[in-house]
Amino acid sequence: MSEIKVILEPIYKELTTEYLEERIEELKIIENYLAIEDHNNLIHVFHQLAGSGSSFGIGSITFFGKKIENLLFEKDFNQVKKSFDEYRDHLKSIKLVFKED
Repeated sequence: MSEIKVILEPIYKELTTEYLEERIEELKIIENYLAIEDHNNLIHVFHQLAGSGSSFGIGSITFFGKKIENLLFEKDFNQVKKSFDEYRDHLKSIKLVFKED
């Protein structure tokens, strides 16, 4: 997947960088939940992502959070796994770019 640039104001550099790093680390936890089909914890994680991504300037995280949360409510676990794979690849391709002052 090609690099996805997210352009932000420099004031958000520390917060957004930390947020993205935490999301990447969180992938392992989500993979464990998927492996054991832990529906409740998956809903919790993706609900949080749906509510937080845009707050940190990364609307695509909100998009994937909502999408996967809805699939979990529909109990479509095959689509959940497929969408998670897309989310993981997308997340790893994000490059934060901060505007010059």
